[in-house]
Amino acid sequence: MGAVALMAAASPLLMPGALSTAAAQSEAALKEQEIAMQDLANKIVDLRKAGDTAGLVRLTKELLPDAARLEKALHPRLDAATRAKILEFHAKAPKDDEGLARVFDIKPEQTVVSLSRSTTEELAAYKKGSVAFHEFPGGARDLAKQKVLRPGVMFYEVEFLAPGSSSGKKYHLFYWDGKSFSMLGPVWRVALKDAAAAKAETAD
Repeated sequence: MGAVALMAAASPLLMPGALSTAAAQSEAALKEQEIAMQDLANKIVDLRKAGDTAGLVRLTKELLPDAARLEKALHPRLDAATRAKILEFHAKAPKDDEGLARVFDIKPEQTVVSLSRSTTEELAAYKKGSVAFHEFPGGARDLAKQKVLRPGVMFYEVEFLAPGSSSGKKYHLFYWDGKSFSMLGPVWRVALKDAAAAKAETAD
């Protein structure tokens, strides 16, 4: 699946005019955001196929949020201790090019991108048969239910699969931070009240 050029030439993550919360967006704007997220995931595949390590490192750096960008995904009344754990989790992300190049460590044959989206509220509800239920880990549900995630935010789950395969490599909780896409990742491993159990339940 080939990548389509994104709307902002300066960065594959930037989408001018996008609003930060799902609640504030029209369906057309949400669709525009979804297309941009799909293009971003396709770009990861294309960079891997081309062996463009430098390009992959640049893209990965832009996806890993700093403290200010993390705030766009976190509940405004989140307690300080949990917020600190999430900040520490992200502080441990790779900083060197070799480590950054391995963040999206997909297999050469995993060239198909599956994209799913759900709001914080849909994740908390986790209705049987919903996209949230089928595509997002239980840890994401618990983050929403325990009010770790900011209300009204649209989150994306990205899965890279081999053609014809029903399962592949998943990356968790991408969101639009107001200026670019960020990846919150599996922060349930540290942020939930029962973090050890959540990590074991949602180890993917």
